[in-house]
Amino acid sequence: MVTRLDAIINEPISLSIEFRNTINGLYDPFAISKVEILDSDQFTVLETITGAGIIRDALGEYHVVTDYLWNITKKNIYDKWTYEPTSGALERTSTLNTFIDEPIVAQEDFRKGFAYNNPELLANDGFGSILTPDELRYVYAFGNRLIAGTTGETIPDSVLQWYIDKAVAAVEKDLNYKIIKQFIYTDFRVGPSKRTEVDPSQIDYLDPAVLATQNYLWEDPYDFDYEQFRQYLRIKLRYFPINSVTKFLFKDPTGKNLFDLSQFVRPNRFIDGSIEVFPSVLNAFYTPGMFFDPRFWGYIVNGRYPDGWVVDYSVGFDNVLEFKKRNYELFDLIGKLAAINLLSDYGDGKTSSLASSSVSLSGISESLSTTMSATSAAFGARIIAYRADIKYFWEHNRKKYGNGRLILLGGV
Repeated sequence: MVTRLDAIINEPISLSIEFRNTINGLYDPFAISKVEILDSDQFTVLETITGAGIIRDALGEYHVVTDYLWNITKKNIYDKWTYEPTSGALERTSTLNTFIDEPIVAQEDFRKGFAYNNPELLANDGFGSILTPDELRYVYAFGNRLIAGTTGETIPDSVLQWYIDKAVAAVEKDLNYKIIKQFIYTDFRVGPSKRTEVDPSQIDYLDPAVLATQNYLWEDPYDFDYEQFRQYLRIKLRYFPINSVTKFLFKDPTGKNLFDLSQFVRPNRFIDGSIEVFPSVLNAFYTPGMFFDPRFWGYIVNGRYPDGWVVDYSVGFDNVLEFKKRNYELFDLIGKLAAINLLSDYGDGKTSSLASSSVSLSGISESLSTTMSATSAAFGARIIAYRADIKYFWEHNRKKYGNGRLILLGGV
């Protein structure tokens, strides 16, 4: 059985109505004599429902169920309610419209996402979509089209995409693991000037026109430590996984460039996000390079000083297919995290604090119980299940993705 909002051909449809007036708001009419199901011409009667076929629920809505839909001439039907608002008042009618859709299996499925074998590969400036609004709506929120029952308002794809983007950002932050490719540039200024915005035009090896097309951020230089020379100048970068390293400069304590070691960098892309420097034999790195420069050995003897290394690099993946190949389990993590935030926001507004309800037709009675428990919001059980799955994932993938702590945004 489907509702008015997701009706399809040859499926029984539950049609509901609320009776309201400007004085009392929601009210119960004195009597409902009949409900007529009309064809799309609003004249031909397909079915008439009376008596026990008209049911009132615990929330004050009245329902009828019709399955006489195989004679519809178009994709619209109307339900005409004839009722007496108060005792002795003249009968009134209220007519509502229902759009009857074809079963989705009979349509060409244009939904997007890996779940439908139709991934979006050009979104996000060519990176692609990790999760699409269609997947969030029809997979993780399966069974509800996210349409408000009273107002008929739907949650648009733009809002669903906002939930997805928020989930991706949360996973990136809490795992300290970049997904969408980002460029990291070093702000090696010193003194009060560092309090101002970086002017890329003042950095001779950066092109402002190229930066304008990139997703990038600035970070501080790395401190120089002579102990690094015992481990191939090994430096653990702040972001992970490494995509590429474009610049690796050695600076003296005054900020002057001493050596450019960019060509000798060997990044550990997926191991721990570190870089090492190890040159090949008999190249300029050995002779007559930095190892024969007295300034170099002078800094090693001095031990440590701040801002000795400038590292420009990129992190994340070039496209969603590369990310999927290496991190398929993160797709489900992002989907469930986005669904928790979506369903907690939508579900609590749809049905909150309702613990139980019952209706007795013969005794014309009803009862409902309320609770302050957050699990009694709509979708509470699904949210709890998704949270358990996320917790299990985190417990079994801590070493793979680092030592962060995954924090759920919102949710029950």
